[in-house]
Amino acid sequence: MSVLVSAELPTIDTSIGGVDVRALGGNGFISAHSVMRARVVAPGDASGGTLEARLRMDPRYCCLISHVMCSVQGQTAAVPVDMAILESSNSVTAVRAQVQLRDTGTLTTGITTWSPDPMVLSADSAADPSAEPVVRVQIPNDSALTCILFAHVFAFDKRAREVVPLDVITNVLHRSTNVICD
Repeated sequence: MSVLVSAELPTIDTSIGGVDVRALGGNGFISAHSVMRARVVAPGDASGGTLEARLRMDPRYCCLISHVMCSVQGQTAAVPVDMAILESSNSVTAVRAQVQLRDTGTLTTGITTWSPDPMVLSADSAADPSAEPVVRVQIPNDSALTCILFAHVFAFDKRAREVVPLDVITNVLHRSTNVICD
């Protein structure tokens, strides 16, 4: 059996994480309306299988993912981490990163960060918070582990991906250091 915790931007229930939305004042086409810093917490259990945290994009906007971070708490051995952006209804993996959090022998929290290739995602108004497009982080399920997914997502006008070249939209990534780090 596996454990799946799903959340949808722009609101995430505090029992499974949280989100901080910062207005950026952009027009939504050549600059972002806002940036959302999201957190989804997936505690493990003794059922085995996989432990998965999913973050669904905000259906009101086109979303550009700046970076994804996975924190694994309770780590006592090496942990494989599978991070992906699933884009279609057939769970097609658009981009993916697989890493191994090494056993340090002393630390019980492992962290890895991923900056995926730029892609603009647009969700429809589905009732299911695990419907795609989503950012997914997956680790082996263990009752001692907690998987925490962090993501920074920029919100653009819903039509931006149709009328603005990707290289113009992705300029926000180069200007975003102060927003992300403060």
